[in-house]
Formats: sequence, C-alpha cells, structure tokens
Amino acid sequence: MKEILVCGVANSANLGDRIIAETVNYIIHSTNELTQIYNFDLTDGKVRDFDNKSIIKLNSTGLLKQLTPDYMRRLKVYRKYKKNRGLETELKKSVAKADLIVIGGGHLLIDNYLNFPIGISNIIKEARLNNIPVIFAFVGAKGPWSKTAKKLLLDALEYADYISVRDSESRRFLVSLSESLSNKVVTLSDPAIFVNDMIGDDEKNTHTKTTKIGLGIMDPNVIRRHSKYRWSREDAKIWWVSLAKKLSARGYEVNIFTNGASTDNGFVEYFIKKELATVEKVSFLDYPTSYKDVLSCIQKQDVVIAQRLHACLPSISLMKQTFGLVWDIKLKSIYNELGLSDYIIDFNEEVDIVINKIINKLEQNHHLDTQVIENINVRKRELLDFVKRGVGEKD
Repeated sequence: MKEILVCGVANSANLGDRIIAETVNYIIHSTNELTQIYNFDLTDGKVRDFDNKSIIKLNSTGLLKQLTPDYMRRLKVYRKYKKNRGLETELKKSVAKADLIVIGGGHLLIDNYLNFPIGISNIIKEARLNNIPVIFAFVGAKGPWSKTAKKLLLDALEYADYISVRDSESRRFLVSLSESLSNKVVTLSDPAIFVNDMIGDDEKNTHTKTTKIGLGIMDPNVIRRHSKYRWSREDAKIWWVSLAKKLSARGYEVNIFTNGASTDNGFVEYFIKKELATVEKVSFLDYPTSYKDVLSCIQKQDVVIAQRLHACLPSISLMKQTFGLVWDIKLKSIYNELGLSDYIIDFNEEVDIVINKIINKLEQNHHLDTQVIENINVRKRELLDFVKRGVGEKD
C-alpha cells in the first residue's frame, strides 16, 4: 500500500482550507483505493481531527500594524519556524514514512511574509534527504514574491515531478518567473469541484416555495492582503445590509453564513448583525466549527452569493446558482474558465443592479447551464488524470 503525505494548510481557521484538503484526499482515493493518506499542515503540523472553536475576533487595523515594515514581518515568521522544534520533528517523521508527497491544493504559492515559502521549502528539504518524489497539485500562485520567496519556491517547483495549478493566471505568473516551467506546469481547476462527489446527497435542501439565498460574508479587510481592491468595513456593511434587506423584501429567505475565520465571524457579529437583527426573512446561521458545518450551510440554500472562493466552489459543485463577489483574480479566473462569467458580481456595482442580475438569472433557470455542468465534468476528468499520472492507479 502506497503511503501519501498531503501537505497544505488544513488547520487554518478558514474552513475552506480543510475543504480543499478533504477533496484532495477524495480525488487520490478515487484513483487508487490502495493508498494510505496522511495530512500535514505545513505551518502547524499534524492535521487536527477535531472541530475548531468558534472564535469571533476582528483582525487589527491599527496604525502600528500598518507601519510594520515587511522585513520585520518576514523575520518574525522565520523566527517562528526556527523555534518550533515540534513542527520540525513532526515533519521529519511524516516525510520519512511517505512514498510520495502531494503539496496542495490551495493558494500556497504566495509570499505571505515567507510563511508558505518557508513551510514548503522545509518539506522539500526533507523530501530530498529521503529521496521522496513530490507533486504540486491544484495550487494557486500569485505575486509579488520577495527575492527569498522566489528562491525558495522556484527551488521547490524545480524538484517536483509534476505541477498543476488551478487557473491560467497562476500558470502565467509562474512561467513569467521561470520559462523552464512552461513545459512542466499544467492548468486544471480547484479540487473543491469534487465536493458533490465527496459528500453525496445526504442532506438535500428541503424544497419550499420560498427561495433560500445564502450570503457568504468575508471581512473586507482580508482583501488588503491579497488584492488591489479596497473595500472598507463600513462600505461593505452598507452593501451587504442593503442586499439582504432588498432580497428579503422581494420575498426571498436570506441566510447569512461564514467560512469560520474569526475575522469573518467578527465582521458579521459586529457590523452586520445589529443592522439586520429585526428584519423579517433574514437569519444568521451558526458560525461553523468544522468544514462539514460549512458544507451543510451551503447545502441548505437554493442560491449562494459569496466572497470566499471555497464558499463559492462547493456551491457550484452542488449545482447551485452561485454568484461570486469578485475581490481577487483567482475567483474571476476560475469562474471564467468554468463558463460562469455571468455569475461574477462586483461590490462597486449598485445593489439594485446586482439584484436585477440575480433575479434575471433565477427567472431564466434555477439550475446551472448544461454547458457549465459539462465544463465542470471535463475539469474533473482532467484532475483525476493528473493524479493518476502522479500517484498511480490501482494495480
């Protein structure tokens, strides 16, 4: 039996990252049942098998944090890894028993003050020492990279036998850094399109006459770290509150949820709840403590409007009409490649324009277009073929 170490950030408070890990595991098992999979969080060690605590806490926006220079942030991360002997020991044990290492999926090829670059580099070092092959599967990539991050990540990519990214923008960025990657990196999609296959139909939405619309809300301050877009908490509050009120006034049942990140919970708790507490047909779902909670929230909706990619993609996989609120190139790129450009909405648009767009779609069809479904199925076959090449099929 082949033992496979799957490395990502499954212990993240953003439960979308655990959805990624679980769907990667599912894809591997689908291609070869004779595998033993171990999951490892490259920043935190062994993946927890218990639920997170529900934490409500807004990320700081203080002046001191804004003025902290990047080199000091990188130094802090470097020291954190250096001091974490437990993480180092756990990594050595995990790598030593593996026949293959899969790094992915998720937005891992980024320079978040060297956090992911160092974590990935540590895995590659151990893989080299133990002569263990590595593949990068379904990852996202985005710049800018610092000089150190570029050295660490390009070295890791050079060592890998196979590399797949989840969208064409990620591939374009990597090839711009090293032309040698042009024949090695393939564009596929995100593993979360397998959510429907993974969880089945155990919790179908109970059909009612009232259409249920789920609003998956994210703290807009997260945008600052990943995108050129800017959206203040106050402006985001006004936009979301207006959207919820106007949808409920039209007779829709509105359910508000998050992906479990503490700062998303905090934004909903301190900015959104008080504005909508007395509005009829608007409900606040419990903050999730496991990836299963997130998927359950999504399953119960007829339509989803969300910001986080891994609120959108599970909903799409479940064949729900899913409107993605664009805030990063990764969401826009993946939507376009699945044929879902009509479902991209922009927070710079007036709420009435967005509502009209949504209603027009609902009046046309309550399901995804046949071509979109075919696009998803094609991508699924491509993901499975990639894993078959990298992992090997059942003998």
